[in-house]
Amino acid sequence: MDIRDKFLEHELDLILMFRSDIEDEDVPSEQKDDGTCVRFLRARNHNLTAAQKMWRKSMEWRKAYGVDEMIRRRNAILEGKLEKSPEYRLLEKYASGVIAGVDKDGVVVEWERIGICDLNGLLREVGPDNVLSWMVLVTEEQQISYRKSSHSHPDGRCFLNGICVFDMTDFGAGQLPLIIKWAKMAGIMEENYPEVMATAIVVNAPKIFSQAFAILKPFLNDGTQKKVSVNKDNGFEELSRYITPENIPEFLGGTMKWPETSVLGPVPEGCLYSEFGKEKQTPRKKNEFSMWYGAPLSVKMNFD
Repeated sequence: MDIRDKFLEHELDLILMFRSDIEDEDVPSEQKDDGTCVRFLRARNHNLTAAQKMWRKSMEWRKAYGVDEMIRRRNAILEGKLEKSPEYRLLEKYASGVIAGVDKDGVVVEWERIGICDLNGLLREVGPDNVLSWMVLVTEEQQISYRKSSHSHPDGRCFLNGICVFDMTDFGAGQLPLIIKWAKMAGIMEENYPEVMATAIVVNAPKIFSQAFAILKPFLNDGTQKKVSVNKDNGFEELSRYITPENIPEFLGGTMKWPETSVLGPVPEGCLYSEFGKEKQTPRKKNEFSMWYGAPLSVKMNFD
């Protein structure tokens, strides 16, 4: 079976029942569409009651976390109506999650360069709430792209999810303690964005990767775990099954230029102030969502 398919026949009635039960909920319409419903159904093995419970809990999280306001502010930045804050520019430069290129279906691909991402540096400079929020923004951007691809596809396919590539170049034993931090954030994403990954391709996996994956597995459901393929080399052959060379980065054997805004590597201590211009007289409060200019959004996320 292809990594994507149309809705299964037995899912159609469940989708109708799901949508009927939530049609009066005060959430954005795209959170009640067929694609969203079927993702939650699949995450709960087509148990309607369990899927709706998961969906409602996720919608409560979206409101508490201010996801729709994040999207509004991100759109304002893209439209030139809101300036990027120091935290936003730092994450844009050093965070691992980047959407670049498309697969053979024309659907965007996410690239996670875990091995060279300085998660400790990101957490030190902007805090876990902002790091998680960057992950949320990347995922929301994917969802928008999936819907656009679905609306424009000639055979009516509904793209619910996409390919995510994890590059483990330079990942070593010293980074194992960081995996539990990645895992906690991955667990939050699993609960609120179920079934958004069609397949996960791990490339340049070192011997120690098996230990890292063992730490991560408890935070992932069985379905997600089964979607992971591991490559000890740059994975070009595996990637080429789904992605053309012009959409594979040069460092993995393709010809696509990596976005200039994404530098990654070590995050210099204090760079939020020295490089990105954060005002020192306004210290960051714990659990204050400060990635944007404008009224702060309160969140509850820490690794203490």
